[in-house]
Amino acid sequence: MDALGRLAAGIFLGLRERKGALLVFCALALALGGISLSRTPMSEDISELIPEKLSEEFSLLKRAPLAKKLIINIHTEREGAEPLLKLTADRFVERLDPALFTTVMTGPDSAMGQRLAAFFLDTMPRLSTVEDMERIGQRLAPGEVERRIEEAYRLLISPAGWGMKGILRRDPLRLWEIALPKIKHVNLLGKMRLGDGYFLSSDGKSLLAIAKTPVVMTDSAGAEALIAEFEQVKAAILPEGVEADIIGAHRYTLANANSIKGDLKLILTVASLAILALFFFWLKGLAAVAVFAIPAAGVLLSAAITGALNGTISGITLGFGGVLLGISVDYGLHVYYACRTSREPAAALARVARPVAFAGLTTLGAFAVLFTSELPGQRQLALFSVIGVTICLVAALVILPQFINNVDAAEPGGPRPARTKAKNRKAILAFWALWMLFFAFQATNVSFEGNLKNVGYVPDDITRAEEKLAESWGNIRGKAILFSSGATADGAAAASEELFNRLNGKLGGGEIVSLSRLLPSLKTQEENLRHWSEFWTKERRIQTRERVRATADRLGFTTNAFEPFLLSLEQAPGPVTADMLDRAGLGELVEALLFEGGEDGKEHGSITLVPDTDPVRSVLAELGEVKFISPGDFALGLGESIRDDFLKFLSSALVVVILLTLVVMGTPRRLAAALVPVATGLITLFGVCGLLGWSFNIFNIVASILIVGLGIDYGIFMVCRTGGEEGKRTDRAVVISGLTTLAGMGSLVLATHPALSSIGLTVAVGVGASIPAALWVVPIVKGGER
Repeated sequence: MDALGRLAAGIFLGLRERKGALLVFCALALALGGISLSRTPMSEDISELIPEKLSEEFSLLKRAPLAKKLIINIHTEREGAEPLLKLTADRFVERLDPALFTTVMTGPDSAMGQRLAAFFLDTMPRLSTVEDMERIGQRLAPGEVERRIEEAYRLLISPAGWGMKGILRRDPLRLWEIALPKIKHVNLLGKMRLGDGYFLSSDGKSLLAIAKTPVVMTDSAGAEALIAEFEQVKAAILPEGVEADIIGAHRYTLANANSIKGDLKLILTVASLAILALFFFWLKGLAAVAVFAIPAAGVLLSAAITGALNGTISGITLGFGGVLLGISVDYGLHVYYACRTSREPAAALARVARPVAFAGLTTLGAFAVLFTSELPGQRQLALFSVIGVTICLVAALVILPQFINNVDAAEPGGPRPARTKAKNRKAILAFWALWMLFFAFQATNVSFEGNLKNVGYVPDDITRAEEKLAESWGNIRGKAILFSSGATADGAAAASEELFNRLNGKLGGGEIVSLSRLLPSLKTQEENLRHWSEFWTKERRIQTRERVRATADRLGFTTNAFEPFLLSLEQAPGPVTADMLDRAGLGELVEALLFEGGEDGKEHGSITLVPDTDPVRSVLAELGEVKFISPGDFALGLGESIRDDFLKFLSSALVVVILLTLVVMGTPRRLAAALVPVATGLITLFGVCGLLGWSFNIFNIVASILIVGLGIDYGIFMVCRTGGEEGKRTDRAVVISGLTTLAGMGSLVLATHPALSSIGLTVAVGVGASIPAALWVVPIVKGGER
């Protein structure tokens, strides 16, 4: 009897007369765990799935324009339905709860045109480039001044000109229109046009509204109230033939939260019932309840402790409880089969303690490598698993034997694997070798998935809404985001302007979204002001004044009708600022394209958007030191990070498992035999993924680690098995533990959330291959015979 066996036997004997106290202790622990877990909030924050080395990029990605806003797309297939779309949009604005939708903007307000004109009139000397000066010169050509004054006269005597009097007095030549095209550089919607103050699509079949909300995008409860309010108003006001979709991060949060909550009920219920059914079928009686109680308690307590340590617990982590049920039941099963038929349960426990303990330690070692992960979600999953396995391992060796040692020494039920005849050993090894070669070859086709949408739950209605949005308005979200920063607002403006100028020559200004043409640096503003002063020489001012006054007198205007315009030619306005853009009605754009940040909150930045295409990314790469986030490159980077982490974690887990297994196995041959289920499960998993085109994601990493931990457990038990009836009991325990593990995994396959279903599917494939390898190949490689 080894030291570990003596310790287990000693604890067993010491607790034998204290079952009542032990039961009270267990009941109190479970009650406290349940209370603690019920008070722990569940998290569905996608940032838990982002490696820390990409956290800065992800935080910058969340600064994208419209990222924190809700987009309402009202659309129809009818022709000539613009009035109906506008009426529907107005009703939405009236009915949506302002506590949830603080503002809903369906377009610029009616006075925006005049405010824009006033803005350009105030800023033209500082915004007008040399090219603009040339166009102004064309408007001062012979006959042009007279024609413009006559147009101003006709406009003023029309109803449309009643509100334009102040603007026309300041600019009868409508020079401000020369600066108006600069607006195109801040158009976030490629297919948008303005119609009577509304955002309309180019085909006139869609109207866009942009809503602000105080609800944080990761708040699933708030998102539920938000979407419920939208759906209620939508049902009440939508006319026949008109549809409305709401798109935003809140919808993804709610969809994932609902999916996970529904999956948790299904997974834990199905896994529990399936495992209990297996136990009652083979183990019979109350002993089945005792064996099942260990993993059930482990899941509850590990979730409670993990939540208490982190403050929240991820829904994905809770969903992993079904897997933990299937894993940790193994230890109780082997203890049960060892003690059930023994007249001396302490001695039986001593014999099985070493393989059970080392099986648990190898699983713990495999999961422990995930503590080095850069993903907070994987670290939490590692903590949950390590706590759960530890609790289940200790409970199996310390608590469970107290409740099975008094049963009659009868042969327990369970499946009995057929014996392997000596003449079939070569055939089994040959088949196994061919199996491994085939799937090893297929494994070379494995790819890695970095698109977060593919590891989150995206219902069909959200997909359709996104597709409709892109069809009607262009790819609003599919743009690369470039960041220009500086210690001051002007420093950021200068950096943004330099970036625009460098891109403009390579991409064409029409593809670039930037504030730099409306908010240039102070240096550029001063240069433009100098060009303006050089253009408006004293002689040109006098000539223009005389022509304007002469034409005004001829048309019957008062003598000083256009004096504000003439005086402005001699004035030097102050600098253009973001506040001026805000007052002009461009506050939403300023908010979307400017930011402040940094550790001290003093960093200023500006955002530039360009199409997220391969040619554009090539141009950006040529520019050198430019900080940019491309959704496509981010997904690629995440995929590469997943691949690197996968190789790191898998190799680390294998090293830890091999070293621990070598301690208990003693010889290289026994070690190689114990590793057979691990190798079979992993290669089969990789091969199936390559064969069927399944991409590895961040959750398949966990699945691979799990296969290592489970496979080595089966290998250790089969290598440590002895002959005779005790060996048969080991066989039965391995089969039943494998089936219960598959039951836990199978429950995850039923999940609607891709993260949970991918874990279940991949582990089921790997474990499904590990079990027959453990039963049939390990004894042959070890040198024994069935």
